[in-house]
Amino acid sequence: MGCFPLAVLETAAGASAGISTLKRRSGGSGGGSLIRLLLRTEERAAHSNSSEFASHGSFKPDVALPVTLGLLLLLSLLPILCQRLRRGQSVNVKEVNSLPVFSPLLASRLFVRDMARLAEHIVMSDVPDDFWSIRAEHSPTELQKLLSSREEAPFFAPDKVGDVVARPHTEAGFCAVRWQRSLWTIAFKARYAPCVADFIDTGVGTEKPAVVLLLRPKDEAPIIAVAFRGSKTLQDYMLTDISPIFVPVPLGWLAGTVPAALSGRNPSMPLSPQGAEVDVSAGRFMIALGGQDAPPCVTLGLWRAYAGEQANTLDGDTPRARVRRAVERLLAIYPQARLVLSGHSLGGALSTLCAFDLLAQSAIVRAAGPLTLVAFAAPRMFNQPFQEVMSMQERCGALYAMRVVVGSDVIARVPPKQLGGVHGIQGRLLLHPPLRKALFSRNDPDDEELWQIGPADTHICHALYLGGETTPTHDATVPRGSVWPYPPSKGGAARFTDVVTEHLENNRQQEHQSAVNSGTPAKVAGGLRNSRWTKLKL
Repeated sequence: MGCFPLAVLETAAGASAGISTLKRRSGGSGGGSLIRLLLRTEERAAHSNSSEFASHGSFKPDVALPVTLGLLLLLSLLPILCQRLRRGQSVNVKEVNSLPVFSPLLASRLFVRDMARLAEHIVMSDVPDDFWSIRAEHSPTELQKLLSSREEAPFFAPDKVGDVVARPHTEAGFCAVRWQRSLWTIAFKARYAPCVADFIDTGVGTEKPAVVLLLRPKDEAPIIAVAFRGSKTLQDYMLTDISPIFVPVPLGWLAGTVPAALSGRNPSMPLSPQGAEVDVSAGRFMIALGGQDAPPCVTLGLWRAYAGEQANTLDGDTPRARVRRAVERLLAIYPQARLVLSGHSLGGALSTLCAFDLLAQSAIVRAAGPLTLVAFAAPRMFNQPFQEVMSMQERCGALYAMRVVVGSDVIARVPPKQLGGVHGIQGRLLLHPPLRKALFSRNDPDDEELWQIGPADTHICHALYLGGETTPTHDATVPRGSVWPYPPSKGGAARFTDVVTEHLENNRQQEHQSAVNSGTPAKVAGGLRNSRWTKLKL
């Protein structure tokens, strides 16, 4: 199917009142692909609405009715309940458990891998309107020469895939990084038939590029994917990433659900903004606003990268304004679309802030259903109350959220909690190639366990590990056949330290058995040192 400009899609959607007429005229064969897409969307919406109504409806039979009639009616509800459970949704979250419900999208390792490819690599190049219709039509050899970016990486932080460093643009035809990104770009297009709704690259101040895509996987509801670019330029590293100031964020609609955060738990603390703008003058050093008695905050550098240098408007040409407009327009056209936000490194923090802001400021986004957030290697650019508000949104079913980290990546552990920095969300998927495992946990929101792992250069390995891939100089990965730990079992996710202890015990048993068989000591398997708190290096 061709990729239509957003304005054309909006015009077609504006005629939704007469869509049944279009259906009759199309006759099932002569209608255009756009009409067929809109019809499929409408049919999915009708089917979904009927399922939602049936599954949420309560049935209270009259006690005077025969028992057999009651049993028949209950049996008629079983298929609907089973369907809801297969989707990973609970019929009544408050009655089932107090933990967040789980995302069907994040339950797919393949989807999370594709989001890593998009956020960690594809969006690091510019993604103009014709990107998927023209550039991605080329072969990998041709496409790797076409990939370009207005932003340029400094010498100390070059573009990478794993431990492979990108060559200069003049050597694009011989660059392994460009080659791998070309392969992933072409595969992404084949799977999702993406269309660019908006590529935001203002070039103003520290504002970061982002792309809003309409993804159309075969035989599935469409996906609206928003991906923010991570740190790439010198000013990203020197201004945005090391910003030491926290500013309270606007709560918008969320103020009604978290009045304690709005009113302030300490009279000396600044209040959350009443409107949609941030009061930069209310900013303080992170350590002063990092406690439980502060309003939800983000770093000033992060806010300006998202909302612009003025940091005080919902409108205009800023990434904040344009992402919201593009998302709301697409949701108006595709009301059954699933909204997914993603980013890597600084982009992961930006996507987390964007998820908070859309839930706070956009009634259209809230009405559309749960928002899915998957942030890769996001640093700690939020305070504890911010994390609490996001956790509350997960518990009430408005948000599915997961951050993905590689165990030895130091970027995902800074700034330290002692300075007030925490992650924006709790749920953590840990990728650990030495253990050949992926582990999910909500029991370690501050990543205290990960400080037991020695740091290594693994900041740009998420797409590789999620795909079970390696590089020519690095053969560690998380195999494709390994257990995917999301959603966690009823027994809860295993703690990382327990998994390491079990792994080491298995190694000791193998060593002992090997020594018995051969009469000589055996080396520790898996590259792990023989201690409970293991310094694991890749």
